[in-house]
Amino acid sequence: MKLEISTYFYYTSGAITLGIFLHLPTLHQNAKKRIQDLHMPLRIPDLPKNFTIADYPDELDSESDEFKIMLESIKTMTKSIGIFVNSFDYIEGKALESLNKGLFGPNGTTPTIFSIGPRLHLLMVEM
Repeated sequence: MKLEISTYFYYTSGAITLGIFLHLPTLHQNAKKRIQDLHMPLRIPDLPKNFTIADYPDELDSESDEFKIMLESIKTMTKSIGIFVNSFDYIEGKALESLNKGLFGPNGTTPTIFSIGPRLHLLMVEM
């Protein structure tokens, strides 16, 4: 029995971070050696800055089980109906536009992106 329930994801970081996250499978596929051994700028489409491996988390070991799980998560995200991202047009309009054009996703595929931010966790302090 197939339920046919639409799947959406909520990505708690911003649109640029989501773009980088969705672009990891492409970087991994095109890399001639392990990602963490690349000592050159990693070009990500439509982003103003070329990132280096130093800009990524230390855990980015492309041969680790965690990285393989992350690639599967990205694959699942790109097959969803949409992704809610913690951002808004005024701050990350260009990144949101690029995400909706599919510029970051593997094979140029990205589900519809919905900006619903900023969602902030603020602590109330009594005075």
